Amino acid sequence: MSVIDILAERNRFRDMNPYFKLAMGIAVLIAGLVFDKMAFSWIQILGCLLLLVWGAGIPLGRYLNLFRIPLAFLVLTCVILSISWSDQADGFYLSLYTGSRYIGVTAEGLMYGIHVFLRSLGGISATFAMALTTPIRQWIHVANGLKLPPILVEMMLLMYRFISLFIEMKGDLEVALQLKGGSKGRFGLIQNSSRVAGRLFQRMFQSANDWYISLELKLFDGRFY
Repeated sequence: MSVIDILAERNRFRDMNPYFKLAMGIAVLIAGLVFDKMAFSWIQILGCLLLLVWGAGIPLGRYLNLFRIPLAFLVLTCVILSISWSDQADGFYLSLYTGSRYIGVTAEGLMYGIHVFLRSLGGISATFAMALTTPIRQWIHVANGLKLPPILVEMMLLMYRFISLFIEMKGDLEVALQLKGGSKGRFGLIQNSSRVAGRLFQRMFQSANDWYISLELKLFDGRFY
């Protein structure tokens, strides 16, 4: 099981009405789009933090650890959005003259980047609030309750299952690579990373084939639920 699966099954809100949890999460997401203010973004971020850590009992370290990958993309995106260019050097905090124009960071560009960063982080926080308090079985229950097409529900379950499996296998292979010292040196890192990618593809393909065979043996009729 992935970290998100474990936390979703062990938090204090796991038995709460899933319709209520998802409705509240979606409402907070929509509110973040409607109220385009940094103050509301802070309310989203801190509110979700308190709700999950203090209310649901999710460890703070594990919750913050989930933001590592999204934060990397957010920071890169917001840095790019903060950069401006002009024919004049006035108004730049930091600038670089390229021979024809000045490229750098202005007060307006910096505030815009911070605004986008906080707004995106608020949306991610609300998404995690839904994911960490609602187990996958409840997502399926809600999807069936809303009368979504069965094929859509089955595809959602299969995608979720293989994404979790992919993350788990990737972690195992990376640990094995580190234990064997395969990440020492640039050439060794590139060579062994390609081996990990190839092995990961083989294991995913084998897992999909094994699952297909097991479903055939159980006379699978096209519906998981």
